[in-house]
Amino acid sequence: MGWEAARPISVEPVSERERRTHTRFLETFLNPNGRKQRRNGSQPGADNPGIIWEAQLNLEYPAPASARVDWGQSVRNVCAEIEFEPANELTAAADLLLECVDSDGNSEVLARKQGAIKPEWHNGRARQQVDLGAWQIIRGKASHSQQIACSEPGEYKLRATVARGETRLKSASRSLYVQTEPPPPPAKRPVTLSAKAVNNSDGEKKRVDHGETLLIHVFARNRAVEAGKFLFNAFLEDETLERKSPIELDATPAGDAPRPQTLLLERLQLLDPNKNAPLPLDGIRQLRMPESVGKYQLKAKLFAEDGERVAYSSDIFYFQQDPSRKQNDLPFEIKPDHSGKQIEMWKMNADLTELIYAADYPLRQELRDVQRQRRPLQGKNAFIAEVSAHGLLEWAMRPLEGNNDEGNFQQLLDESGDETDPLRERYVRKLEQLSRELKESATEFGQTRRETVAIMLEIFNLEAS
Repeated sequence: MGWEAARPISVEPVSERERRTHTRFLETFLNPNGRKQRRNGSQPGADNPGIIWEAQLNLEYPAPASARVDWGQSVRNVCAEIEFEPANELTAAADLLLECVDSDGNSEVLARKQGAIKPEWHNGRARQQVDLGAWQIIRGKASHSQQIACSEPGEYKLRATVARGETRLKSASRSLYVQTEPPPPPAKRPVTLSAKAVNNSDGEKKRVDHGETLLIHVFARNRAVEAGKFLFNAFLEDETLERKSPIELDATPAGDAPRPQTLLLERLQLLDPNKNAPLPLDGIRQLRMPESVGKYQLKAKLFAEDGERVAYSSDIFYFQQDPSRKQNDLPFEIKPDHSGKQIEMWKMNADLTELIYAADYPLRQELRDVQRQRRPLQGKNAFIAEVSAHGLLEWAMRPLEGNNDEGNFQQLLDESGDETDPLRERYVRKLEQLSRELKESATEFGQTRRETVAIMLEIFNLEAS
């Protein structure tokens, strides 16, 4: 009579070839160059991957409230502020580079201060300043060492980088809008918050065992052209880590990139409630956990002075157990929907853990299955790569849109890869543009998102070949 047995499930396992393409794509942007990149800014070759680096580039624009600089004008009092802790873990001096990056992503080294970042022999936080003077912006060829040649109007960047040899440890940049007006600051989302909780010995590790140290880092950004006062709370489950009232977040000149401002940076030695406590570590507080095994959450909240919540961010870590999800430490998995009911090309679940694509999507149906993969964007793999690109941007931008939580977005930005690669620099600029346009203009945001996906596919095609 035409009756058919119901299909047991609509979401079936993804093919191994498509899974590999998805994995390779995410690792290209969250694990660039096939290596583990430290979220705290340390790179392989540094003295100690547990060092926490922070960098800030200060300067004075010709007009105090604008990042515009016309030909013949100068940016003055350029100064790099570098902080690292623990101070005694830096065992050899590092250099400081000042670079100019043009709108195409090409960089030029303006100055290199050899051995400018020096080791310090104490357990606390080290803070060092490097003065870089004044720099004049000119249209023609630079005639002396304190000039920067910017032949075309547009956005340029001054970038200060802590480096040892070819290894870059930490960077900070400021925007210069040469002969052009900078974009206005966002009106609907001026303040964001980011919270991270990771194993102190490995900035990628989410598991912390008895006696090991948890690193907690919470920072905010203020994109408004005026400073603001806020209330800040941070909790580890029921344990209050910080209550500050009020705190002031510095203003950002119109068009400039907002600087991260640390609200909480703390190390905690976690203890099993059923084991004897080890000897305390110098300067590190011990915290006895409620259970011997568990999944725990760091929560951070930022409020306006009238009590309205401005931003929220959280992060998960695991005490004496491995994370239950994510092979290869990827943020989300990919799955096909074979039900025939999914109309859209792809969708992300509410928890941002699964990216589901329509297996019968017309474009995918017309692409062939590749038997021998010579290029990463062959056949159905091209479809999977594009879906993965959209999913990665959704994973980064949705918390930013909902709670002003930039944790995922900042991870994507921090792990963007080689800063000296012009294509990677274009990708970073598109990410920054996306964050500015979110909630402001759906048309411009959609256009920038499509451009960002196109650059991501170009990078994947080149690097995964």
